[in-house]
Amino acid sequence: AVVSTQSTGVTGVGLLHKPKRPAFPGATEFRGTTFHTNTWNHDCQLEGKRVAIIGTGATSVQAVPCIAKMGPEKLVVFQRSPSWIPNRGNFRYWDWVKTLFRYCPPIHTLYRWFIFLRLELVFLLLFILPSSFSSPVVSGLLSLIQRYLHRSVTKHTMQTVKDRKKATSRLSDGMQADHTLRQLPSGLQQRQRSPGDV
Repeated sequence: AVVSTQSTGVTGVGLLHKPKRPAFPGATEFRGTTFHTNTWNHDCQLEGKRVAIIGTGATSVQAVPCIAKMGPEKLVVFQRSPSWIPNRGNFRYWDWVKTLFRYCPPIHTLYRWFIFLRLELVFLLLFILPSSFSSPVVSGLLSLIQRYLHRSVTKHTMQTVKDRKKATSRLSDGMQADHTLRQLPSGLQQRQRSPGDV
């Protein structure tokens, strides 16, 4: 037996460790390969295959970009409710800030508490307080997210058309972004993190 003493423990087992397969008409008639991301089939090569992903939860947000890089012939994602994916807001800490955190631990601790309390405040405003109070906050957040989404989709559309000169659909950037925005719900459904946050 190996005995190890550590000062910190990080659990990564996940809350949804038991696979839940969606039930829908015709699911049992499918003759292709199926598996849950929790029980990944490493024998199944996805290159050149037509791949369908069911769900847009946290796992899908991480899996879809990775599967796209595997070179499938076609990749389709089915979703029940659209998720909001706002800007991560990540940034590089300046060297002097990292030095300050290293040699002045109380400041680092205060900063971590600031991050924690900020997130708790957002949760309080969105899900705990009465809607009459939180509605202006939600509206403001939606406005920020929609502006970010419009910029992102426009940028992606421009890059896609540039990369694929023989694109089958050449919508203008504004049309593509507006179309995407109309598909989203009017309220915050669930917030997903992009793979870079993991």
